[in-house]
Formats: sequence, structure tokens, C-alpha cells
Amino acid sequence: MLIHQLEDEDEDVRQNAAWIVGQLCVKDAVPTLVRMLAEDTRPLSRHTAAVALGRIRDPGTAPHLERALKEDPEPLVRAGSAIGLGLMRDSAALPALKAATELTENAPLRDHLSEAIRLIGSVQQKHRSALEKKIEKSKRDVAERPEDGAAHNNLGVAYYHNRQYDLAIQHCDRAKALGAGVGWLEERLKTLRKPAGGKS
Repeated sequence: MLIHQLEDEDEDVRQNAAWIVGQLCVKDAVPTLVRMLAEDTRPLSRHTAAVALGRIRDPGTAPHLERALKEDPEPLVRAGSAIGLGLMRDSAALPALKAATELTENAPLRDHLSEAIRLIGSVQQKHRSALEKKIEKSKRDVAERPEDGAAHNNLGVAYYHNRQYDLAIQHCDRAKALGAGVGWLEERLKTLRKPAGGKS
């Protein structure tokens, strides 16, 4: 019922429905919200659709929000897109948000852009802190149990997520030599290994 209301002739009905499906994170509403963001004639409805998409956090919608952030003529809609991207917490959106910040002189829009950048940055920092702790714990485990293949695999996985690929390969190989299962890590490192003989 709510999804049908997103296409209602009454502008207020469309906007209210968009707000509700966003609050409820109704994933089935995403295609209609994307159309609403691109095509609705009412800026406030497009704004609400953008925020709703951010709340639902379907990664496939990020390009639509970035397009609206760049191309929509209404600052209100661009602000909604900034809010939506911030709610998604996806670091891939940072270049678009920073570019938009450099291009606008609209103070409220700049505030929303800055907040979106801050939200995404805080998530990145938490992720980095958690990963650093994981690496330190895994290093301690390897130091205490150097012949434990699982400990080497765990350290290799942590290094992989931290993009320290040479170290990830080193511990993956050590884990495999010790008889540990390394299928997940080995598969992801496959394309990162240097060819035999060291040639690239």
C-alpha cells in the first residue's frame, strides 16, 4: 500500500509515503524511490526520497544519490542527497561530497555536505581503530603460538583488510604450510601475488 502511495497524484501523499518507507527501511520501495528522486516535480518530495534511500542503505542507490547531488537544480534536493549519502556511511561517496562542497556557496547545503563527510569519516575511523586492534591481537596470538596455522591465517586476514597485502601473503603461506584452511584468504590474494620470477 505504501509503495503505491509513492506514485499517488497528491504530492503530500507521495512525500509522506516516502518518509514512512524510509523510516521503516522498506527495501521493496527502492526502485520507486529512485524514480521519485529523478522524476518527481516537487523538490520537497525528491528531497524526502533521497533521505529515504539513505535510510534504507541499499548500496545500489548511491550512484543515483550522487547524480542528484551533482545535477539536481534545487539546493533542497542536493541537500537531501547529501543527507542520504551520509546515512549510507559509504566511503566511496566521499569524492562526490567533497566535490560538491567545493562547488556550492549555499550555506545550508554546505552544512549538510560537511555533516555527511563527518559521518562517513567517523565510521572510517572506527573501522580503522577496530582493525588495528584486530591486527595487534592476531600478532600477539602468532607470537604466543608460532606453529598455529589458524593464528597465522587470522593475522593474514587482518592484514588483507588493512591492505597490507605482502604481509597477508606471508601469513597466508605460513598458515597453509602449517595445515590450516586458508581458502577465503588465498582466493582474495590470488590476483595480488607477484608472478613467479618476480616479473610483473
